[in-house]
Order: sequence, then structure tokens, then C-alpha cells
Amino acid sequence: MNRCPACGTQYPVDARFCTRDGSKLIPMAGASATPAAPPPVPVHAMLPTPSRGTATSRPSPPPPVTHTNLIDRVLDGRYKVEKKVGEGGMSFVYLATDIATKERFAIKVLSSALSRDETAMARLKREASLGMRLAHPNVCHIVRMGETQDGLVYVVMPFVEGEILSDRNNRLGTLPLAEVVRFVSEIAAGLHVAH
Repeated sequence: MNRCPACGTQYPVDARFCTRDGSKLIPMAGASATPAAPPPVPVHAMLPTPSRGTATSRPSPPPPVTHTNLIDRVLDGRYKVEKKVGEGGMSFVYLATDIATKERFAIKVLSSALSRDETAMARLKREASLGMRLAHPNVCHIVRMGETQDGLVYVVMPFVEGEILSDRNNRLGTLPLAEVVRFVSEIAAGLHVAH
């Protein structure tokens, strides 16, 4: 078993980060730091024999989680992933629905490479911690941070309906000055609260 050094929550030995505060988990005293390996399969069990026909082996591990097989999964026992709504170099963003409340959320899932990168995880933990404490109309509030059983790290945020600014500009052309001033003012207000 692992535990969170900040809040004390216990997790299975394969979990790496606290889903409440993003802290890196530590092994509990007396607990093995690694999960027990499955018993070895004897070599003779893998060889073909007349009674067995073809070679046998251990069952294949489940495929790694990718953006294609997160859809229809339920994260944290409550967020049903509906569809992918965006992606970048570092993450994928999905639309999810809270099973109990039917509220819609955006779930940002870090790429598997970044989920294993300690520096990226430390940065995400800081950002998530700040985002969970901020409450401002111009700052996207982070509801929680979690980790899938497959080791992918994600953050949950309210889903904000809207259009990407670059898409809007491509569709309608350059923003009028009054709109630019309004956007910059709202962005500055959000940054002021965050800093």
C-alpha cells in the first residue's frame, strides 16, 4: 500500500499520486514498494504437447490507455467519458458527464509520457493545487486531480461551452477593438487573482 504524505489517504501499491491533492505517494511502513510479481510460468507449460496442442502463455496485459479507448470509461467512479473534444502536444481533453448529477465536465488527460515525467508532474500538481483554490469567473476552476488505474494523470474542470478564439477569427476575421479590450481586461482580472 502507498499513502499520501499530505493527507494520509491510502492507495494501492501501483498508484503514484494522490487524487485529492496531487502529492507523490510514498510506500507505507511494512508494505512492499512494488506489487508482487505473478508466479513464473514453468517452461514446460509453454511447450506444445499432444494433449495441449499449441504453446500456452500468461494472459496478455490490457492494452495501454490511449485517447481511443478512454471513451465510455468511468473515471473516479463518477465521470463517464463521452467523447474527445481536443488535443495538444501534452494532453487530450474529453467531455465527461457526472453520473450522479448529469453535470458536464472537461477532463484533461496528460499524455502517458508526461504522466511518467517527475518535472511535468510537479508542475501539474502546482497548477492543479492553485486551480482548486481559485474562484473567479475568468479562471477555470479545477475540481480535482486523479490518476487512472493505467497510470494516466488527469484533471477535472467544469466544461465551458464556446469557440476557440483562433477558430472565431478564421470564421469572422479580426476582432473589433472593443472586443479585444474586453477580452484583455477579463484575462488580466483572472491573472491578477492567480498571482
